Amino acid sequence: PNYHVAGLLPELSPAARGQLWEEAVSTIAGINRLDWRQGFEFLNKPQYGEPGLEQYLGWLAAWRDEAMEGQANPVIDQAIATLIDDKPENPHVDVLWGDSNPGNFLFTTEGHVAAVLDFEAAALGPAEIDLAWWFFMDQIFSFGHERVSGLPSREAQIALYESVLGRKVADLAYFELLAAVRIGLVLARTTHVLIHAGRLPPDNRAAFNNPATQLLAMQLGIDGGEAGEDYAAFETAMNDR
Repeated sequence: PNYHVAGLLPELSPAARGQLWEEAVSTIAGINRLDWRQGFEFLNKPQYGEPGLEQYLGWLAAWRDEAMEGQANPVIDQAIATLIDDKPENPHVDVLWGDSNPGNFLFTTEGHVAAVLDFEAAALGPAEIDLAWWFFMDQIFSFGHERVSGLPSREAQIALYESVLGRKVADLAYFELLAAVRIGLVLARTTHVLIHAGRLPPDNRAAFNNPATQLLAMQLGIDGGEAGEDYAAFETAMNDR
């Protein structure tokens, strides 16, 4: 169930919710501040470029080719081109969790962080990638639901994150565009997997028209089409498990 509706978060007091959320943000920053040269060298993928944002974007472009199976995707392709053309001067090479979203935390019944999960997307890059992913995924999970009270504001979360990370963050709008591209690629890849499994027809266009591509199109100021019946069929196939 959505964490705004059921589970631990609604059961806690507003003060305890705030503490839980702050511990989660601090945990993300604690991972990001690790020195990648102290045991995390295996995350370096030089085939995609120099460690940092250049390497991360190189990996993203390669993943785009795999997820889209060689097909053009006008919205995602323009978004990736924008990310490359507008790449900020960010010299930081940090350890990235890769999937820093609220659903990947385990908490005690008192609301303290007990564990974090899902490191398949761990990589090297600016820590802002993980923070932007946290904000973006919380936005997605909160869509259509009233947020529980007691959670810190975006500004308070950024200030806390910076205090634990040990530096200021920058260009979050850029990194939130990057987060939207990643979600778009996840949906595209999943669509193709469902097609190959026979759970969607070959002409299903959910990889090209879905909420992520619509959001990307809005950010880019271009036409993103409508999700429509193909995406509805995608959701049905995903839930029919």
